[in-house]
Amino acid sequence: MVSIIRIIVVSMFILTLLSAISGLWIYHSYISPLRGLAEKPSIGDILDKVTKISYTMTFNGEIYVVEVSNNPTVRSGFIRLTYSNGSIVEYTFNYTKNLVLIRILKPQYNTTLLNPREYGEAFATNIRFIQDQGGNVIGVEPFPGIAPLYALHYIGNATLIDWESLYNPRAQYRPQNIQYLFTTINLGGETYRGVEILIQPLYNILTQTLKWYSVEVHAKIANIRGIVTAGELTINIVLRGEIKTIEIKLENIEFKS
Repeated sequence: MVSIIRIIVVSMFILTLLSAISGLWIYHSYISPLRGLAEKPSIGDILDKVTKISYTMTFNGEIYVVEVSNNPTVRSGFIRLTYSNGSIVEYTFNYTKNLVLIRILKPQYNTTLLNPREYGEAFATNIRFIQDQGGNVIGVEPFPGIAPLYALHYIGNATLIDWESLYNPRAQYRPQNIQYLFTTINLGGETYRGVEILIQPLYNILTQTLKWYSVEVHAKIANIRGIVTAGELTINIVLRGEIKTIEIKLENIEFKS
C-alpha cells in the first residue's frame, strides 16, 4: 500500500514538473521575438542567414509585390519590385555590417547608383522620408527593402527602445507607449508562437531627430530560426493632417542552408 502511494506521489510530482517545464518552454517560445529584438543585430547579421523573402506592400491603396534574393556568401542581393500595373523596377545591393551599395537597374539603360547613407534607412524600413534643408519631413514614399526582417530593429534603435524591459520582471521601467500580447502567426503554411505588438507615437513632429518617435507601428512577429520576422507590419505616419500608411504582408522566407 505504501509503495502504491509513493508511486502515485512520484508520478504526480513528475507530471507537475513536466507541466511546469512545458509551460516555461511555451512562455519562452512566445517571448523569443522580444529577446531577438533585444539582441540588436546588424543588417549583415540578418541577411547572412536569409536567401530570399517575398511580400506584398500596400501604400495609399496601391499594391506592390517585392521579391528579395540574397547571396550571403558574397553579401550581395537583388530586388524585384512589381507595380500594380505590371511595370517592374530592379535593384541590386551589397552589404557588410550595414548597406554599402545599392543601385537601380534600368532596363536597356545604364544603372543608377544610390547613396547608401541616404537610402540605408529606406532599405531597412521600406519607408523613405523626404526632408527639406531644415530636416522637416515634407513627403513619404515606399521603398522595396527588408522591413519584414529589420524595420522593428531599426525603429527600436532609432527610438532607444529597451526591448528587454518588456519581458524582464526585474525591469525598473517599461515603455508606456508599447503594448503587446502573445499570439500565433501563420506564414507559408506554418504556425509560429509570437507577439502582436503596438508602438504608439510619443510626438507629432516629423523632424530628422523625432520622426520615428512620431509614427505608429503595428506588427505580428515571430522568431524563426533566430530571426525576428514580421509576418504582418503596418506603419502609420501623419503628414500635414493626412495619414500615410504602409502595410506589409510577408508571403515567403527562405534561409541559408
